Amino acid sequence: MTRRRLAAALAALALTLGAAGTALAVIPGTLDQSHDCVATHCNTANTALYPHWYSGNGTGNNDSTGRVTLGQTFTAGRSGHLTAVSLYLAGIDGAAPPATFTVGVVATDSQGVPNLGSAIAAGSVTTADTTIATSTDPAWVTVVFATPPTVTAGHKYAIVLGLAGWQDQAWMRWALDSTVGEGAYTDYAGGEAMAATQPKSSDPWNWQTMISVLTDGGSGTADFGFRTYVAAATTPSAVPTQPPTDAATPTQTTSGGGATAVFALLAVVAVAAIILPSRVARRRRP
Repeated sequence: MTRRRLAAALAALALTLGAAGTALAVIPGTLDQSHDCVATHCNTANTALYPHWYSGNGTGNNDSTGRVTLGQTFTAGRSGHLTAVSLYLAGIDGAAPPATFTVGVVATDSQGVPNLGSAIAAGSVTTADTTIATSTDPAWVTVVFATPPTVTAGHKYAIVLGLAGWQDQAWMRWALDSTVGEGAYTDYAGGEAMAATQPKSSDPWNWQTMISVLTDGGSGTADFGFRTYVAAATTPSAVPTQPPTDAATPTQTTSGGGATAVFALLAVVAVAAIILPSRVARRRRP
């Protein structure tokens, strides 16, 4: 291979890798709050089921007029626009999930309980685009909000699954860590996993902590696997200290622009290193 052809090949490779780096930037914003419920730490025996939300060893109500939802409260660590949330979800063997389901974010009341009447964001998930329909292993499902709401650092919010009727057969589970789970568990201090039922549309929502559900009223803590992403607001504002998050918070790549620039620079350097010495050598010939 000639020097010129080698230089062209290296440049093409660098540009290809740069484009791949850009493709990785699929979640806008910066990772803010999270509880990463990994496979070795998740409570796989009593994971909350949806919409049959009671625990894996519990019983539910199949009243067709009743509704149910699951939620995870969190405390925003920075002020800005909540661009996306991710949930650690899995399918249930033999279940037939609906074509779509919704994920929303609501404010909480003075007691820190999700207020379903104060939704600030909502997004739809196409089940076929996830592993829920084909795998019982949890995976991250991300919802990017078309109109990102504004959140304020230090304020508590809740991620909730869309409302559904009670069913004897659930079709999804939201992976959960708890003090009655398996393996090590690092509590997310800014919120907790919760579940709610509404027997009739005229009844108030009855929220319970998932640890109370799992232990029949016992004490402890529990958290669903979740992540939130926040982009800076147009007008900068003072940001209080972030509340505690898990010790093992992942590094999230939110933009591929930096990677593209690096690979482009490498391409230029590669071409220069190969071609320029050749030209200098030809000029020095007698």
